[in-house]
Amino acid sequence: MARAESPSKITRVGFIGAGQRPTTERPNMFLKTFQEQLQTLGLPESETFVIEPRFAEGNFERIPSLVADLVRLDVKVIFVP
Repeated sequence: MARAESPSKITRVGFIGAGQRPTTERPNMFLKTFQEQLQTLGLPESETFVIEPRFAEGNFERIPSLVADLVRLDVKVIFVP
């Protein structure tokens, strides 16, 4: 028997980008493409599914702490382009 997850449970997907945080004027194309492809697969962000983006801002030494932060949030997967 399959068990459905509680509707109040939010599924989190981690995203780590090497560059700067996106702005309206300068979006992160990797993040934007990732979101678009998830929508194409029928997985748009919603009340039950969110992407947790983190950015190293050019400092690759920050990546381990960004990963640790996402692990603390209990993400189901971490996407790193």
